[in-house]
Amino acid sequence: MALIGGDGAAMPFASAVFDLIVSNLGINNFADARGVLRECARVLRPGGRLALTTTLRGHMAEFYTVYAGVLRDASHADLLPALEAHIGGHTTVAAARAMLEEADLTVTDVYEQTFSLRYVDGSALLRHSFIRTAFMEGWREFLPPAEAVTILRRLEAALNHLAAREGELRLTVPLAYLESVKG
Repeated sequence: MALIGGDGAAMPFASAVFDLIVSNLGINNFADARGVLRECARVLRPGGRLALTTTLRGHMAEFYTVYAGVLRDASHADLLPALEAHIGGHTTVAAARAMLEEADLTVTDVYEQTFSLRYVDGSALLRHSFIRTAFMEGWREFLPPAEAVTILRRLEAALNHLAAREGELRLTVPLAYLESVKG
């Protein structure tokens, strides 16, 4: 077995060669999700399946509500559109279904579920290795470099305050699984 690197929107494979493609949380992270789905359809054999999971719009709303409040309190309401753009990168089931159908894939199954990420407080969240690896760069990228540390410390304190009031820091994550087939 070989690992082949490349751009999901321009795969280095012949057409109609795969029976199954699995994308776990990819759709929210592709620069060109529509292009990637078209490529998946191209490389799938007739009857081949694309199985994908995606977090949905509204994920970790509790965190983003606190983050927006911290930005407003720090006189950085001008950064709220960048935060909204970051949040808006997540899809809905209807939008994911439409993208699959635009790629000439027929959606056969959809399952939705919501789960919670639970942390003792904001400090535990911000120090967690998964959060540091998968989220921190995106949460920091639109902050003014000279103020990033201060803003993130305020965010941590606000999350700690929420956790103290609620008994924990609970983040809601809506998730969907969509399976589609190539006609």
